[in-house]
Amino acid sequence: MLRKKIPGITRLSSGRYRARSRRKGYPIDSKVFDSVADAAEWKSASDAKKRHGIYRDTKEAENTTLRDALRAYLAEVVEGNSRATSA
Repeated sequence: MLRKKIPGITRLSSGRYRARSRRKGYPIDSKVFDSVADAAEWKSASDAKKRHGIYRDTKEAENTTLRDALRAYLAEVVEGNSRATSA
C-alpha cells in the first residue's frame, strides 16, 4: 500500500499505479504499473530525460503497427524511387 504520497504517482481503483511525468515545454507522459517502485523508477527516468533535454516522444512509434510502417515505406520510398527513375 502507498503510505507516503509521491508527487505524480496515484493509486488506481484496480490496485495498480499511474505515474505522470510533467515538465514545461514537454508533453505529459503517463504510464500504468503493477508496483509503486516501478512507477517511481519510470517517472524518475522520464523526468531526468526531460530535464537534460534528451527526451523523445515515443507515442507515435508505440501506436504505429508494422502494417502502417510498411505502407508508409512503400508510399514514400519505393513509389518515390520508381517515379524518380522513370522521369
